[in-house]
Amino acid sequence: MTNRSVVVTGAHSYLGQKLLEHLSAVGGFDVTALITPWADEDGLIKGDHITYFKADLQEALPEKEAARVRTADRVLHFGWIRGKDEDKILDENRRMFENLKEHISSPDNLVFISSVAASPDTLSTYGKTKFKMAQELSKYGAIILVTGLIVDKEPKGPYKLLVSVVKKIPFSFRFTKNSVKVYPIRTDDFLNAIVAILSAPVSSGSYRLYPSNAADINDFLDRLEKKYLRTRVPLPISYKLALGLLKSTHRLGILPATLGEKLLTFLYKDEAYLATHATLPGSENIDRPFDELI
Repeated sequence: MTNRSVVVTGAHSYLGQKLLEHLSAVGGFDVTALITPWADEDGLIKGDHITYFKADLQEALPEKEAARVRTADRVLHFGWIRGKDEDKILDENRRMFENLKEHISSPDNLVFISSVAASPDTLSTYGKTKFKMAQELSKYGAIILVTGLIVDKEPKGPYKLLVSVVKKIPFSFRFTKNSVKVYPIRTDDFLNAIVAILSAPVSSGSYRLYPSNAADINDFLDRLEKKYLRTRVPLPISYKLALGLLKSTHRLGILPATLGEKLLTFLYKDEAYLATHATLPGSENIDRPFDELI
């Protein structure tokens, strides 16, 4: 049986490395792993069916890398440039897409990793730029994977921030009514969903990689506190007031930019918009009981 050919951009990222490790374990895939020229190569996942190339996707692809993209069964676009300036971020990420698009054999061969933070009225620069890029790629005909909060034994990103707060701060934060929902997905469920896309026909469209039964943030915090036991003082917080203060302090530059972005990304979700994404065939197990997610 011939292995399926896969290109992964941003392969040096946390999720990119998790995916390469998973695909090596599953077998049946020849992976071209694109990393930035300045990426640290120490500790990267190795394997007989993984080939690394250094390429700046903001520049035209060299012929060898371009040929890999042309012949790929799927191109998984994990690559993403962050920053403060929304227009600059969009320009840079759009340039990466255009350089890939030039060589992709069919629009639905491209799989873009988006986020539940990406919605029309989202508050964070990350969410705004992901949403706009996803809209453009959807019109192109790509597959959009709207990914929830990745929950892993090795916490990363917004989940790491939550875990850090719960472990270190001696308060039990609880938001008042009408607060935000949390859309957690286990890392292994995310990776298995990617394998489903690589192994079976999936048409272009926007698919959810988050549970349909979203968790209230207070329930989520309660579960985390039970996992990381310590003495805590109850501290009720007005969600509306907290969000207003966060937006103001972030806009004024009082908070560190990265922290402000993570908090805005986490504390706003558009439930109505998220309900419009389709369920990816073969990913039904992401609707796990809440007890299995933490």
